[in-house]
Amino acid sequence: MTDITDETMHIDVHPDVRTVITAALESTYWSDARARTVSTWWHSFNTSPCPLYKLGSTGYIDGATAPHIESLLADRDHSPEDREDLTHLLAYVNHHGHRQPVPGWDSLWDEAFENERSEDEA
Repeated sequence: MTDITDETMHIDVHPDVRTVITAALESTYWSDARARTVSTWWHSFNTSPCPLYKLGSTGYIDGATAPHIESLLADRDHSPEDREDLTHLLAYVNHHGHRQPVPGWDSLWDEAFENERSEDEA
């Protein structure tokens, strides 16, 4: 457990919860382009029922999107970078909630972020 203390309260927080809280606070800096880029890395390769396929291809978010990301996060075999990306994507999805397809979504891409992650893997 991690201590979070301020002048008025003291809370013990599990490290995974702290990561999600931090990501939620930082997710305001995630653009739609970054969310699209990361979601396409994780969708189940052209299977339209997959929530991340829907998010990656159209920007659509439904009630299955966050639980799907949570199930991916439950797999402890991911790299720290992958876990960080999934945690931020979950925070992005939770922030935006349910939404219909976004016009122009298919033209969004965060090439700089993709290159940064490619360099991390090299």
